[in-house]
Amino acid sequence: MDKIKPRVLRVVALASRSGKYGGPFDTACRQAELATNAGVPVTVVAGVLSGDEPDARAILKTRIVRKVTKNSFVMTHSARLAAFLARSTSDADVVHVSFSREAIPMSTALLARLLRKRLILQPHGMLTSRSSLVHRTIDALATKRLIGRETTLVALTSAEANALANWHPPASDRIVIIGNPAPIGLKPLEDLRPPSATVLFAARLHPRKRVLDFARAAVTAEKNGWRGDYAVLGPDEGDLAELQIAVKKTRNLQYLGATSSDGVLKHLERAGVFVLPSADEPWGNVLVASLRLGVPVVVTKSAVLSDLVRLYDAGLVVDDESPEEIAAAVHRILDIEKLPEYRRRARALGEERFGDRETREALVRLYTFAPGYGADT
Repeated sequence: MDKIKPRVLRVVALASRSGKYGGPFDTACRQAELATNAGVPVTVVAGVLSGDEPDARAILKTRIVRKVTKNSFVMTHSARLAAFLARSTSDADVVHVSFSREAIPMSTALLARLLRKRLILQPHGMLTSRSSLVHRTIDALATKRLIGRETTLVALTSAEANALANWHPPASDRIVIIGNPAPIGLKPLEDLRPPSATVLFAARLHPRKRVLDFARAAVTAEKNGWRGDYAVLGPDEGDLAELQIAVKKTRNLQYLGATSSDGVLKHLERAGVFVLPSADEPWGNVLVASLRLGVPVVVTKSAVLSDLVRLYDAGLVVDDESPEEIAAAVHRILDIEKLPEYRRRARALGEERFGDRETREALVRLYTFAPGYGADT
């Protein structure tokens, strides 16, 4: 096997044009592009739901899958994807899986172990954030058994690394920290761009993302006569019906539907503030993109990156579940005299902490120099 340029298979459960699966798909593609551009060829393999296929990419191979249950991706799979993954895993030297308690990632990890491939598992915060009795039982019976003595775990932050070490102590010395990369080629916006009053929420409309807090912030802003046009982007995962009721009652709130990652970036480039009201957000891909563009942010205290936002004064940090604080923070940032400084500090944070070079080098090290990417026993 070529130790310098191993063939890397990057597996994520679902590719989606509308963002139904959230950030793991975008992260997998950006990681693959960075590593491939650095000379380490990476192929992304994913399932797709019929009618929600993403745009074609040279690095991406997909097969149609089906959901067994309407509101869950746990059992999403298909015979065609299974056969393609079997061939792709056999041909790969390194298998890097966006890992959760779902059929596609768990079956891929099992196959990689059986074929004695170097295995890298990246949970994206999905393992340690769920600890019910059902999850603990699945972990004891299956999830943790897929982690071999030479399996590497990828954590987003030191906080997730510590959580993973506590979750599975035998793997504590095989955890590496690599933050999600920003979109390839993303450049800061010019300081001279006109001030924007658009306040953007862009995420799945899942209760954990707390889009309804964003909607209530719009109501507060309207009552106070504060500047700001609140806009929501994202596919429904439970909160759309209630959001649409709020939209009908609030003049400064609109729902723009779901869009691709490129579509999110286009809206973000026109935004004045990005708001991330999520509970316990383990990263935030759109948050990082906002900072790279120089768009100031409002985040909750429980978000992992909130300390960096506070350190750089790149926006404002508010209490969780506090729509009134969100509205007041947005009002403060959109002040015409303060906005340019917030933009400058957001851009500084994005450039200094979320640059491409560090992520690219970390991925190359992970794929080419980490120990034992032969047998994983």
